[in-house]
Amino acid sequence: MLNKRASPKEISTMINSELIELLHYCHSLKTKHKIDNDDYEICNVMPRIREFKENKERQKTVIFDMDETLIRAEFNFMDKPDFVPDFIISIDGKDVGVKKRPYLEQVLLRLSLIYEIFVFTAGEQYYADKILDILDPDNTIFS
Repeated sequence: MLNKRASPKEISTMINSELIELLHYCHSLKTKHKIDNDDYEICNVMPRIREFKENKERQKTVIFDMDETLIRAEFNFMDKPDFVPDFIISIDGKDVGVKKRPYLEQVLLRLSLIYEIFVFTAGEQYYADKILDILDPDNTIFS
């Protein structure tokens, strides 16, 4: 909630104009093409992400814990009928079921325009690499 005594300068620091610009752009894509398909939006925003990253230096960073924040991984997912993985990776010959959090791609895509995104995990590097390669196959989201 804004304080009635906040100066115009203080208010302007609370508003992220880059995020507003990105949201406006995404909305204009849907309006222009009259499509309610998020996949269409993602495909058309990818060139914009590359352009933004090349031409604009981001000064903010966001760090996500991969496990239980971005994804949920189950080593014994076959024993859990209520766990339906989005994809399966193989680690040391064992299949690992991985479920992405709802709207993960859309959130990461939009955040990557404004923030430099880092991911950490307590897991091994090869485990993280396999998952991040699936989440970000074009290497446009994570730093």
